[in-house]
Amino acid sequence: RLIMSERAFAYLIARKAKKYLILYFTFVYVISLVFLPPVLRTFFPQYSGEMIIVFLVLLHLFVDGYKVGQNALLYALDKQKAQFILFNFGIILQIVLDVTFTYLWGVKGVIFSWHIQALALGIALNIYLVRNLKIPTGGWRDILSFDQYDRMLLGKIIETMKSLFKRVSM
Repeated sequence: RLIMSERAFAYLIARKAKKYLILYFTFVYVISLVFLPPVLRTFFPQYSGEMIIVFLVLLHLFVDGYKVGQNALLYALDKQKAQFILFNFGIILQIVLDVTFTYLWGVKGVIFSWHIQALALGIALNIYLVRNLKIPTGGWRDILSFDQYDRMLLGKIIETMKSLFKRVSM
């Protein structure tokens, strides 16, 4: 079992992972918006009319960024029973949404149901972590802030990049 300081450390790791994944996924999504249309038209012209589906699928990156670390925290805190219950809730929700949305909107409906199920499961996990385990899961302030841990990480990245450039230039 984790003691309180380990719990705070696990929360910090999950919060920072969420922050950097969301920032990275935003970068990937913007790059995709710019480069994907010409790539699809050039190499896969038969799919160029379905660009909206590709962009809808890519939106899932943000849902994954939101959910990152939640399952790991439950596992680290020895809450596998809660994981089991929430996972089964997700499966049932996915089946209901898939059938309903596929009937209503076809392939696009499956994509919408996938996003809604993942977001609903993420929200359920978030509620469980906050209410039952008293672990704050952060918000936009965590993503947009820059603290000592971010400075330390950025310093390490810059140091590594300088080291790589020195090796390449030799």
